[in-house]
Amino acid sequence: SASELRRFAVAGALDESPALLAALLAAPATAEGAQAVAAGLECVGSRAVRDGFGAWEGVLGSDAAQAEFARRFGSEHLWSPSQLESYALCPFKFFGEQVLGLRPAPELVLESDFGRRGVMLHETLAALHRQRAAERDETQTVADTPEQLAALRDELVAEYRQALAALAGRAPRTGLDAALWEIERRQIDSWAEQLSDQELSYRGYYADWDVPPEPRYFEARFGPGSRRSESAADAELTTDEPYRLQLAQEQLRLTGQIDRIDVGRVAGRTAFNVIDYKTSAKAAVKPDQVADGRQLQLPLYAMAAQELLLAAQDAVAWSAGYWSVQGKGLGKPGNKSGPLQVSARGDSELVTDAAWGATQDRLRERVAEIVAGIRRAEFPVFSADEHCTSYCPLRTTCRIAHVRSLQKTWHGAAMAEGEENGE
Repeated sequence: SASELRRFAVAGALDESPALLAALLAAPATAEGAQAVAAGLECVGSRAVRDGFGAWEGVLGSDAAQAEFARRFGSEHLWSPSQLESYALCPFKFFGEQVLGLRPAPELVLESDFGRRGVMLHETLAALHRQRAAERDETQTVADTPEQLAALRDELVAEYRQALAALAGRAPRTGLDAALWEIERRQIDSWAEQLSDQELSYRGYYADWDVPPEPRYFEARFGPGSRRSESAADAELTTDEPYRLQLAQEQLRLTGQIDRIDVGRVAGRTAFNVIDYKTSAKAAVKPDQVADGRQLQLPLYAMAAQELLLAAQDAVAWSAGYWSVQGKGLGKPGNKSGPLQVSARGDSELVTDAAWGATQDRLRERVAEIVAGIRRAEFPVFSADEHCTSYCPLRTTCRIAHVRSLQKTWHGAAMAEGEENGE
């Protein structure tokens, strides 16, 4: 049979006797099937090379491919920090999601919608803090006694639940959607006490400021927005102007949306914290992941807020961090689990934190490396996270296990081991 002929031809080719395969390629009746076999052998042979990555593993070396990617991701491209982080984690994942537009097929199962949960949490917290800001009495004494702190905690819990209830009542739901929405609502409601405790701890870290930082802006966007970002964006601070990151050879245009910006005063200067909410208990800033490009969002947001969004206020970034809802909130400044420090107190004024200058320099270098790799059409199957197959939607297509079995290494990849910061 034709199938048996192809199997014999492959066996012969592997045994350095390609005559039968050559004959099948030459015969019009079998040429099409034989060409597919030959292409498969070429693919397997290319993937078996230990000292490099080829086209079958995402490195598209042709002049045409490189010209197309240089055009598509050229000087006018609008980048997001998540795009850059995706490439730093795994270039092939960037290729699959950002270039090919691959998305996992929806599964017919009842499970939590983490995306919707995140949106609900963000909207609830934004509504809570907007309401508190509108009602703030500047002459009111700051709560500092145990009794006052306990009363403030109860107040925060009650107002959080009121904000969540108001969100739930905005759009009545029916049937299965209503049941699933209620599950998410109950989960978010269960975080009320924990979030209130985190807010009180956070306030305590800044008790010695002239004016402790207070939540001021929510979902502040820079760069053109989508329909969803338009509806959620902070009208006072949002701008369609992209942030322009100065690299050695060019300016990169960036867009993003900052969950929350808290503003206060210290050492005679207006200073702010950039906050990104995470429902994960393990979310934390990791200097090695900032350096290798897997955590670019927070430092880029701090730079964009200082140089663009809050430039008219002459405000300086104090810190940028993840607010871990199921962990310790923003974390204590200076601690390993705390935010990325941008500024510090000098003798009589604010100064740049000792490590921040080096962080910015390395960030610009790494971003330039990432952009250059994309424009060179280099998308190898290589992930910095050895546990990537536990969560990546492309894990059934990339053959990362085969790459690792050959101990291949990509020179442009983030090399440190780590784990994903989940929502």
